[in-house]
Amino acid sequence: MTDTAQGDPLVDGPPQVVRDDQLRLVFTCCHPALAPAARVAVALRVLCGLSTAEVARVLLVSEATMTRRLSRARQKIGRAAVPCRVPAGHELPERHDAVTAVVYLLFNEGYSATGGVDPIRPGLVDGAVRLARLLRELTPDEPTTIGLLALLLQNGGQREHLRARLAALDGATAGPADLPAEVAVDRPRPAGNRRECGLDSPG
Repeated sequence: MTDTAQGDPLVDGPPQVVRDDQLRLVFTCCHPALAPAARVAVALRVLCGLSTAEVARVLLVSEATMTRRLSRARQKIGRAAVPCRVPAGHELPERHDAVTAVVYLLFNEGYSATGGVDPIRPGLVDGAVRLARLLRELTPDEPTTIGLLALLLQNGGQREHLRARLAALDGATAGPADLPAEVAVDRPRPAGNRRECGLDSPG
């Protein structure tokens, strides 16, 4: 195991190489041999924990269509002998757009679920924000990555504020105007988000 790690460019390689396990696997799934929509679908289904029905709703197709798409992707992987390996650093740019789409759609499903009982799925939101932060570290000068992280942080902050309001009102007789002070001040912090995204320098 030690010998393998020493020869692994993901361990000893340059700083732009992916080091997080989940993000590495997302890049692996987004192989250019697959059609762009198939790359995103496979990553959402295999790595992000969404069911086939959920992936279909996220990508605005029927479940039957998505089932066929995933099946064709698996067949394509087999026929083309697509290697199941993490891409080298120079291979990342051609997969970047698909990876960005995966993170964005994962966040969307968490922020406004397309099915199920709960309209918000915090685990998916938090997972998407985590991946977006890692992607920002990996490609700090990529405008798409900066914009993605800014969007997710802003909307994620609004989601946290909404959850706090709902929790305060759940089972309570007080109206919205009577919310506790700690709930009222639990709001997004855009300035902090802008600094994290590299849009502002610390003052």
